[in-house]
Amino acid sequence: MGDKKAFQDKIAKILSDMLPKGIVLPPLHDDTDLIDDIGLNSLDFLQFIIQLEAAFDIEFDIEKFDLKYFKSLAELQGFIEEIVRKKDVA
Repeated sequence: MGDKKAFQDKIAKILSDMLPKGIVLPPLHDDTDLIDDIGLNSLDFLQFIIQLEAAFDIEFDIEKFDLKYFKSLAELQGFIEEIVRKKDVA
């Protein structure tokens, strides 16, 4: 899953599907803050988490969950890749 473009496209698809009709998602970059730059409120954020788990076939560990992983797209990708690696080893 190391392909940044594919990862960004997948995240963009998830976010675009969540946005109300007519709202256009701004371009995503490695440093895009998914909370501040995209403007996810708490309900949107929970929906986003659920969509991430489904899209990547993962489950976030509430003990290791930290908002810092959503402060940039690059951080989120690293966090998800770590979860996938651990899942594949188990």
